[in-house]
Amino acid sequence: MERTKCIIPLSILQLTVWLSLSLYGGIRDPNQQADLLIITPEKWQDVLTPYLTYRQNSGIKAVVITLEQIQREFPVDTLLAESIHQAIWTAVKRWQAPAPGSVLLVGDAEYLPSFQLYNATMRAWYTIDQCYALSPEKDSRIPQLAIGRFPVNTEEELALIIQKTIAFENRQYLLDFTAVTDSADQKFFSQQMDSLAGLIPRSVTWSRIDTWVDSPNAGNRADLLRTFDEGCRNLLFLGHTNEHQWMRDSLLLITNLARLNPAAPPSLVILMGCDNNFALAHDSTIVERL
Repeated sequence: MERTKCIIPLSILQLTVWLSLSLYGGIRDPNQQADLLIITPEKWQDVLTPYLTYRQNSGIKAVVITLEQIQREFPVDTLLAESIHQAIWTAVKRWQAPAPGSVLLVGDAEYLPSFQLYNATMRAWYTIDQCYALSPEKDSRIPQLAIGRFPVNTEEELALIIQKTIAFENRQYLLDFTAVTDSADQKFFSQQMDSLAGLIPRSVTWSRIDTWVDSPNAGNRADLLRTFDEGCRNLLFLGHTNEHQWMRDSLLLITNLARLNPAAPPSLVILMGCDNNFALAHDSTIVERL
């Protein structure tokens, strides 16, 4: 029996992915189910196709909700962030079990806003995504969901961060993580890392960079940049930060990032600092550039 080849155009394959992962009955439809919610401007849906396929092949059911759909189903006169929050928690509360446990926000603050909280001590406003993870129930202060963001402004940036995410999850690294501590506040951050070090299993491979000169693990900006270029699965920084620099003595400036090798293996950066803002509508930050 002669076999014939069936050639399916790429557009049809992309459509098949979207048919299996997008919403039909609306966000309030109780027959929906997902492990991961992805919230994005409508114009970036096609760019997300490789990421959706990757997650689906990993056994994670991802559903895309567009900002335009949220605005239609949850119109709020003042804050788009409130509409997004309502949409997320409608899915969590009404959809079939297991309920979504993770949310990925796609876009910088110009496209997908974050919440603004006022810090009376510092007399400043702060941008924070964790509010999306708070249940609308009264007095809820503990996040109930994992919240992440791809802080992108263009299709090209989104395609690159998807490529890096998939590479990160499938690459072998020499070290599981590197810890970097600030020398400020009488070595407070180094002492905190000493406490954390006692909790690290022996099976975990890691290194440490302390920024005070008398430390047996003493290091500087060049050591930090080399760590990025050589590849580190996770990099943990404990210390003072703001949008444009790490550490009061400027261990890392936003201008230093131009020295990094763009072909270096991607790292997951964890900041335990001060102003870790990345969703700023008016400016670029270290986190966003990384």
